[in-house]
This record gives sequence, structure tokens and C-alpha cells, in this order.
Amino acid sequence: LQLVHRRASSPTRPLILSVLVRSEHEPQLVDLGSAAGPYKAPKPNEADWNRFFQPLLLSRPPDVDGSSTELLIPESTVLDINSIVVNPLLPETSDYFSYLGSLTAPP
Repeated sequence: LQLVHRRASSPTRPLILSVLVRSEHEPQLVDLGSAAGPYKAPKPNEADWNRFFQPLLLSRPPDVDGSSTELLIPESTVLDINSIVVNPLLPETSDYFSYLGSLTAPP
């Protein structure tokens, strides 16, 4: 998962947070040759539902390379990024690295 944040005052200098996500269940493959059916956000009782990701899944995620989806997340919704980056039971999960470079590879 890559979260890209751009400030209105500096849109050419994005902050990108990349997080490896795993799933207990294999995701269903999407048939890119057929029209997409109606989209339904995951429900809390479904396998692999995640409290953090739910606001990000209220709209259909992009399913084609290069496409995007606009999310309108209410200001009252808290996106606690720490919950997907740091595990308090594993102190080493608070370590991270940063670099100046392209979106795909370190310099």
C-alpha cells in the first residue's frame, strides 16, 4: 500500500508512505476484460476486514494501472497511520528508512 500526501502549498514534493500488507485469505482475481459490477465496501464481519483501511475502501479502488480514485474522507474520521506502521508488541516495527529519489527506486 502506498499513501501519497501532497501539501497544497508544495504539490511537487510528495510524502509517500509504503506499507507491506498481508492477507489471511487470497484476494479474488479481477477479470479486467469484463465490466465491473456494483462495488460494496467490506463489512466488519468479513474476512480480512480492517478498521484502518475501511475509510480507504468506501469508494471502488482503482483496478487498472494508471487509474485513480478520489476519496472524500470526513474530517471527523481519524486515520491512525501508527496502527499499520507500528506494533507496540514488536519495538523494531517503529524503525523505518527514508530517501530522496523517485517513486519506484532509491537513488
